[in-house]
Amino acid sequence: MPTDHEDPLATVTVQVVVNGHTAELLAHTWAGNLYDEQNDRFELITGFDSVLPSDPVFADGTMSWSNTASDALLLCGYERASGHTVALLWDLADDRGLVVLSSRQYLGT
Repeated sequence: MPTDHEDPLATVTVQVVVNGHTAELLAHTWAGNLYDEQNDRFELITGFDSVLPSDPVFADGTMSWSNTASDALLLCGYERASGHTVALLWDLADDRGLVVLSSRQYLGT
């Protein structure tokens, strides 16, 4: 990719502002925490300072499925900045993708 930067590998810090409305755009499906019922369906993605998905902090939590890694990472950041604990999971069922498990209480039906 052509660039006018002196060092194309240099790190650039970008400020991204996410609010509750835009956070909803980062996932396509939400559910209550299914991990305890279907733990063989999910795989913890390591490399993050994650709490195990079986931790009681997630008992009434929310699972959010994202289409892309960038959406999932932004959603993780938003949830953490909002004071919630998160774990990033891979949903092995039908290759459904990345799931953000948050301690945010699931209020859906």
